[in-house]
Amino acid sequence: LRSTANADSQSGSANASANAYGGLYQFVDASSAGNATGTILNSSNDTVSANSFASASANSNANANANASAVIQEANANSGVATAIFTNTGTVDAQAVADAFSTSAAANARAFADGVNQIAESNSGNASATVTNTSSSTIDVTAVANAVAQLTANAEADADGVNQEVNVQDDGLTATGTIDNSGTVSVDASANADSTSGSAQAIAR
Repeated sequence: LRSTANADSQSGSANASANAYGGLYQFVDASSAGNATGTILNSSNDTVSANSFASASANSNANANANASAVIQEANANSGVATAIFTNTGTVDAQAVADAFSTSAAANARAFADGVNQIAESNSGNASATVTNTSSSTIDVTAVANAVAQLTANAEADADGVNQEVNVQDDGLTATGTIDNSGTVSVDASANADSTSGSAQAIAR
């Protein structure tokens, strides 16, 4: 999955936004009754990728936003058990790059990337989310934000290898998140901000 956005203005502002959500996307819902179980296996010869590239160049303000999420898995149950299971024996790759350049005003660049994003929620049952990254497998996540401006320059890059959110509503129920990694999880966030005459802020996390 690949998304590219380019904006170029010689006299006004430029805004570019690229979103690559869900190289693999799974949504399981048991809204009335029963259990909700989602299972994904990425086999050894397979690659799940999400890549987004946003570039904005302007004489006035320039804004670039790039978002990428390789695997999105959500299980919702009303009265039963919600279970999300992802097993990776191959490669998961997520990359987001945002470049903003302004010759006379402000530049803002934001890049967000995550490899695996799991959500398991139940109103009146237990909920669990499990990610298994086996010994020969790789989760590779990169977020890069670059902002260059005459005035204010802001660059923000966020990268997550695995993100899990597990919620239950009633007291006494169990919410469990499990990550079992025996392979490689590589996460890289890079932010660069450069201003000729104003302030510059770069945040990478």
